[in-house]
Amino acid sequence: MNGPSRGLRLVIYLGLAIVLPAAQTPPTVHARDVRRVVDKECRDVLPAQAKIRACLNLLSDRRLSTAYLAPINSEISSAFQSLRDYDNAIKYKKIEIERAQAAVKQPSAADALPASFGAMSLRYMELGTLQALNRLTNFNS
Repeated sequence: MNGPSRGLRLVIYLGLAIVLPAAQTPPTVHARDVRRVVDKECRDVLPAQAKIRACLNLLSDRRLSTAYLAPINSEISSAFQSLRDYDNAIKYKKIEIERAQAAVKQPSAADALPASFGAMSLRYMELGTLQALNRLTNFNS
């Protein structure tokens, strides 16, 4: 082998070593873009059934930061609540609480949304309200 072809091969291999891993990972979305995506593709969708489908599709998007999973689960919970499906609303409210706590505990909390004591307290209060509504609904039927 001569020198120029060996150098060309080396450049190609190094280029592939850089390009292939980048092509395999999904592109990331920046924090301000995520808020717009969540608003457009989840929060602003009506009716409730379409909102649930849209938010579940958004949850399956691997480009979103884990910090935004709690607000999406909150939207799903509120949509189920408006449909008076309290079992599913409770399920997603618990997931929301779990995700909000996990986002705070992450060491790379640079992209995490702040979960204040008041916000967590409100989430637990909403969970208690959903559980009470579920009991009342089951008691009446």
